[in-house]
Amino acid sequence: RSLVSDLNLVSMLEYEMQPLDVKPIRLAALARRAASDVLNNGLDERFALELDVPGERLVAAGDERLLLRAVLNLLHNSIDHNPQGCRIVLRTSESPERGTCSLIVADDGKGVAAGDLSGLLELPYASTRRRRAANGRGLGLPMVARIARAHGGELRLASSPEQGMQAEIELPAAPPPPPLPLRNQDKS
Repeated sequence: RSLVSDLNLVSMLEYEMQPLDVKPIRLAALARRAASDVLNNGLDERFALELDVPGERLVAAGDERLLLRAVLNLLHNSIDHNPQGCRIVLRTSESPERGTCSLIVADDGKGVAAGDLSGLLELPYASTRRRRAANGRGLGLPMVARIARAHGGELRLASSPEQGMQAEIELPAAPPPPPLPLRNQDKS
């Protein structure tokens, strides 16, 4: 059932048929939710998950359900592809000069050769994909890349063998929501 759901989502994203429920999303809140989901589902002691959220003001316009799914996929990739354990950092960052903000999942695990990175973003059934999924279905990173693209963003991967992997979902920044008005104190 999960495989069919993933294939359906990837196809809908690929052909821009997936409707997005776009609203302002605070990246810090999304990162905390993803981290708590992983920790609350019994993260093995071989893994250390750290959250690095420098501020609350980073906002992207997006579909919270899809972006959460993308971040959770990246976190689970770090866990699934490093059976000996590793340190995983989930952080947010911004690039004001580019007008973007990012959700980044980085680990210090086994990594991937730089020449294999672009192939990881291809669909597993694509004839051009050189590397086949060793454990898993190979839909995760292509799905994350398509979720980022559907939001006007991009998935960037950086890695080298035995140096870990970094996956960055870069999204267009949205203006932060206005502060809530202060309640008028009754002076009676």
